[in-house]
Amino acid sequence: MSYKIISPTVTVIDDDGKIDLEGNKKVIEYLLDNNISGFAPFGSTGEFTEFSNDEKIELIKLYVELCKGKVPVIAGTGNVNFNKTLDLSRRAFEIGVDGVLVLAPYYYGIGQDEAYSWYSKLAENLDRDIYIYNFPARTGLNILPETIEKLVKNYPNIAGIKDTVDNAENTKEIIYRIKKIKPEFKVYSGFDNQFVSNILSGGDGNISAFSNIVPEIWTSWIKAAEEKNFDKVKEIQQKIDALMPLYGIRSNFAKLFKILMTKRGLDISTKSIFPFNEITEEEVEYGYKILKSELSGE
Repeated sequence: MSYKIISPTVTVIDDDGKIDLEGNKKVIEYLLDNNISGFAPFGSTGEFTEFSNDEKIELIKLYVELCKGKVPVIAGTGNVNFNKTLDLSRRAFEIGVDGVLVLAPYYYGIGQDEAYSWYSKLAENLDRDIYIYNFPARTGLNILPETIEKLVKNYPNIAGIKDTVDNAENTKEIIYRIKKIKPEFKVYSGFDNQFVSNILSGGDGNISAFSNIVPEIWTSWIKAAEEKNFDKVKEIQQKIDALMPLYGIRSNFAKLFKILMTKRGLDISTKSIFPFNEITEEEVEYGYKILKSELSGE
């Protein structure tokens, strides 16, 4: 069995709030050098709400250019507006992405029927792989396994899901239910500490933000799991568990993650989107203390 850790990458931006292509190139090359399984730009970690489709497509092009033939690119194309979602998805496929990762619309408090309509209409208008992004803490809706099953049965291009739900049982039910009817359907967990639970249940791995900071831990975890080195799997699980408080330091954790990446030697801007560009020295020190405690030699 081959497992994957796909990185939902940070978006490096300059002092004017514009996407810094050279800075993002450094991130991509750094993660490729550390054997990350794939990329999911413009997810939550990528602060996707800030940028226009034209801005996003320029960075997605860079990902495709650097990653094509090496690892897949599954671009985040979700927007609360359907037509903008469809437009970016089409343009992303035109330049060669392997799939699109689409968040359900937020703010209006949609239900299961609206979620089904959203993804079904998207699937009817696209002929390539669509990945559902289920993140109820941000959308207000947990897309139920029966809704996902209905979509998968009716639309072959509904190819997988990123399930960012704190209850791992939710992801397990999706795995058990959907893999029976479509074994190739990809089920990725969105929380870093659910990797082991995911793969033991028959899932495919994670799309997890810690891979930006400590990609080498993730590649070691995959290797240990595939080699059935359970002592190593347990050791890394405990490291990841200890890192999880990093998510709680700020509601938008992207700035902290960029700072921690620079502390590990990556020369990038740590600017974040407004109004999330402020962080205290105490918060940075606390985050770095957590990171250092789990990494030897730093």
